[in-house]
Amino acid sequence: MGKAKHKAKGILGNHWVAVYRVAWSLLICFILISIVYVFVPKSRALRHYNQQRIQLQKSNKHLEAEILALQEKQARFRSDPAFVELTARGLGMIKTNEHTYRVIDPSEH
Repeated sequence: MGKAKHKAKGILGNHWVAVYRVAWSLLICFILISIVYVFVPKSRALRHYNQQRIQLQKSNKHLEAEILALQEKQARFRSDPAFVELTARGLGMIKTNEHTYRVIDPSEH
């Protein structure tokens, strides 16, 4: 009778070992899935922010180049009267003692 109890206890013991293994496996799977669920969106957000940072850096470089060009024009306005006159004439301005004549094509009327 002692061997029968021992054999029955061994079978039940093996079931509990299997239950513990399954429970631990499920717990580990749950933890891994939770880690993936938490970090994948953060990884995507980080990638998005890096792409946005790169685009903003390009935009900043472009704006810095524009600022330098405008600063050069500003310096020329301060030091070069011919540049000021050329720019003003390009905008359609004339000096106070000048007259302008407009040629009108008679076929347009």
